[in-house]
Formats: sequence, C-alpha cells, structure tokens
Amino acid sequence: MSALKLDQLIRGVTVSAPEVYQKLTRALEDPDSNYLDLGNIISADPGLSARLLKLVNSPFYGFTSHVSSITHAIDIVGTSQLVDLALATEIVDKFNDIPRDLVDMRSFWKHSIGCGILARGFAQKTGQLNPEKYYLAGLLHDIGSVLLYHQSPKMARLVLETSRTNNQLLCDSEKELLGFDHGEIGRALFEKWFLPEVFAEVAESHHHPERAVQHSFFVLIVHIADVICNEMGWGTGGEPQPPPLYKDALVNAGINPADVETIKKSCQSQFNAVVNIFL
Repeated sequence: MSALKLDQLIRGVTVSAPEVYQKLTRALEDPDSNYLDLGNIISADPGLSARLLKLVNSPFYGFTSHVSSITHAIDIVGTSQLVDLALATEIVDKFNDIPRDLVDMRSFWKHSIGCGILARGFAQKTGQLNPEKYYLAGLLHDIGSVLLYHQSPKMARLVLETSRTNNQLLCDSEKELLGFDHGEIGRALFEKWFLPEVFAEVAESHHHPERAVQHSFFVLIVHIADVICNEMGWGTGGEPQPPPLYKDALVNAGINPADVETIKKSCQSQFNAVVNIFL
C-alpha cells in the first residue's frame, strides 16, 4: 500500500478531535481567561469532570487532603497538567466501538495506562518538569493501532494474525502488509487533530527512539516504559512478545536497573487506581 492509502485512511476518520481539550487550549491562550473559565469548561462535561476528580484524589497523585472541585484541582495540579489529563480522558472515550472479537480493548487500554504511568515515573526520577505530559505521551503512544482497528478492522485482523503467526512485532507486520505502521498512523492522526508535535513524534518513533528529532527524550522514556510494561504484563498492545529495548536506552535516559525496579513497585498502586477510574 502506498502513502496515499495512509492519507485515505486518515481522510476517512470520522472521530472528531477532542472538543473539551480544544476549548481548554483556546482558553489557556486567552489572556483574559482564569481558573473559573477553565473549571466551567471541564464541569460542562459531567463524566469528564468526575473522572478527573477521581484521578486527582487517587494514588496517582497521593494528595493527603480531598480535592472536591475542578477549580481546586486546577489550583493544586496546575492548568497545563489538568488540560493534558482532560485530553487523555477524552481520547480513551472516543474509541469505544472496536469489535470485541478483534481485540480486547480493556487489555489494550491497560497497557496504554501502564505505559503512561511508568513513563511518568521515569520522568519524575530523571527530574523532568512536566511528568504528566510523559504520562499522556505514554498513554497515547499506540493510538495508531486503535485507529487502524476502528477504520479498517479486516486489515487490522490480518495484521494481528500475521504478527502472531510470524512472531514478529506489529510494526513489522504492518510495514509488510500496509506499507506503513501504527506509528505513522498515530502521527497522521495527531497532525489531523492539530495536537502537539511531542505526541506525534512519540507515537511515530516509540519503537525506534533513534529516529526521534525534536523530542528525543520523550520518545526514549516512552520507549523504555512500553518495553517494561509489556514485560510486566500490564495489559497488551497486541504484540506477540515484548518489543526489544533499544541499545543503551537506560544509559541514555540516566536510569539504572535499580531505578527500574523501584519505579515498577511504586507505580503498581497508581496503575490499579487509574485502571479502575478509566476502565
């Protein structure tokens, strides 16, 4: 299949860009907006606001006092962080009609959540300024697979069967059968939705961190988190076996094996809590 086929796949997408996220982004860019405006935008979606409050009050953050309102959550968590969490919640909800006999989407999202939580943990360990953005990048790294399931379930089934039969990575089977892989699909979707470049690059390059250009550390951290999440069995993104860890990935990220074990243990309760909230 040619690149034009990828264009056709993306042009056929009927799932709209995350509306609440777009409203929040516009509000953040408006110098006259305030916490109350942002809170009103989120609160207009009761399901979204309820999930965000549950997340803020969960072990994911570990606050000792109860957060009872969205404006309080914004005050504690921060505006950009809460906007990122809103985006994550919206996107998970948008793809809820994947055929159950094609893929176990609960297991898929468990893997995505686990990858996001581990990426956040590694970001915190290495002193990154906005670990929530690493969580979101990890959560959305396989969005291209979801879109393929959604837009072309027959082709997705063939990819999954080929990957299992040949015991090869999904991206390799996709390249053979489609001419492009789920990473490229993810980038194209995020570009269509005008989402930040960091998420597009993570989606495109998480299996090949050496190809990253603008956001190489984000890609490297999510790559590490993805591999470890597969090894831990926190759901599955559909891979027949854990993908290989890129050579010197841990060294380049400034992470040692002892850090990995510590972060895996510390993330377990967060993983359980977030899975219960989202799924």
